[in-house]
Amino acid sequence: MVELRGFGHSLGLTAACPSGLTRIVILGSSRAALDCVLRVQKFTKSGLDPWRIVESVRVTTPFAGGAIYSIETQTFTFTQSQVSTAVFRGRIVGGTGRFKGMTGTVRGGGEGRNGVATWDETFRLG
Repeated sequence: MVELRGFGHSLGLTAACPSGLTRIVILGSSRAALDCVLRVQKFTKSGLDPWRIVESVRVTTPFAGGAIYSIETQTFTFTQSQVSTAVFRGRIVGGTGRFKGMTGTVRGGGEGRNGVATWDETFRLG
């Protein structure tokens, strides 16, 4: 499991990441996950813009001994009280170092408030 300091730092748009590349700090380390946003959908409802954001993301998460690559759907839901929730679901599609050829699943999420969030992600190696 890793804890991420949510709402990472945008690194801008690239050809490989058409909806943006984001760096998210892994708490308790000098490492950061890289989220390459491939597609994003924004939903609104009366009084909330956005209400929900759903992203398809290719993620590189570094660990001691290598990195894990995953493909995830990340869903962010917002409320009028400035509280948001995130839910991450995905599959591990490889990696580097000791994670080369790895498969499995990834799940996580958490809550954000006033622009600050900490999200947990759990990797189940298969």
